[in-house]
Amino acid sequence: MLHRTVDSSPWLQQHEWLIGAAVVIGAGAFQFSSLKERCLTECRTPVGFLMERYRPGAAAAFRTGVSHAVFCIGCCWALMLVAFAAGAGNLVWMAILTTVMVVERTVSGGARIVRPVGTWLILLGVLTLLHPGGVVFLGVG
Repeated sequence: MLHRTVDSSPWLQQHEWLIGAAVVIGAGAFQFSSLKERCLTECRTPVGFLMERYRPGAAAAFRTGVSHAVFCIGCCWALMLVAFAAGAGNLVWMAILTTVMVVERTVSGGARIVRPVGTWLILLGVLTLLHPGGVVFLGVG
């Protein structure tokens, strides 16, 4: 869908870097959202989540699994989008972003990196907006 949109807009074709910058800024802003925090809270304690929501039966197990998956996707979708935008062709960025997602969700104290990562992403996105060619290492300029 994104590629079709860019292909149909000559202006976007000439300013492709805006898409990457918007993705990075949006992901950074999402790091500060209450939705991110709520989803991380549920993902950080999968055993507690399962114990609290356990119901016997295959259908109930499926519903519980799907609801946990929604929380997990909810906490990581924006960073995954950045990984796609910046990291698809760059294994270093893919490794950095994957590490951030794992630390946020699984490491004791992982919550402490959420806001600094958000600040860092917003800064990189703004730098890309101000000087698109100067943030080539990000993969969006």
